[in-house]
Amino acid sequence: MGYCIGGTSTLLLSDISKVNNFFDCYNQPMKSKLFRYGMYWRIFYGALRTVLGLVLLKLINVPFSELLYRLLGQEVIEDPSDFLFTTANYFLQLHPLSVTYFLSAYLIFWGITDIFLSICLLKHRLWAFPVSLGLIVLFVLYELYRFTHTHSLMLLGVICIDGIIFWLIHREYRKTKLQQHKPPGLPEVVEVKIQ
Repeated sequence: MGYCIGGTSTLLLSDISKVNNFFDCYNQPMKSKLFRYGMYWRIFYGALRTVLGLVLLKLINVPFSELLYRLLGQEVIEDPSDFLFTTANYFLQLHPLSVTYFLSAYLIFWGITDIFLSICLLKHRLWAFPVSLGLIVLFVLYELYRFTHTHSLMLLGVICIDGIIFWLIHREYRKTKLQQHKPPGLPEVVEVKIQ
């Protein structure tokens, strides 16, 4: 439970040591909501990755250029000079890639891992916080490495989102740890008069 101003002269405290963070009370409910929304996003994104991995299992050894034609065939007929299609097609002609078991397994594994850890985080399982934080750090390091080669703005956006998710998980971890290790007998809410 956070602390907020009640009326004009009363301060409710759930932890006396937090008096210095007086203005933090305005952000407590919003930050908790952001944490939940972030976990719901990770569950959705994990489910999307898992489904994509399962779909790609059916397309092992199919070249990506063929997938591009299958997905965008109607668009190509309407506008054969489409910039996005011609750029992707040019890249796939220079670097022929095909769907592999590794790509499918990677998407399925990380999708299921994301879903599982996000559900555990929503249930405030203490062990899930450091595991999630460690995995996010590993992903961000890899994403930064990839960014140095690609300079992709989309990848930079993913790095920023991962940074926000990391911050939200870290905040919730600290809050959960303090609540679980609270000394017995400490009153839940203390009222202090401010003059």
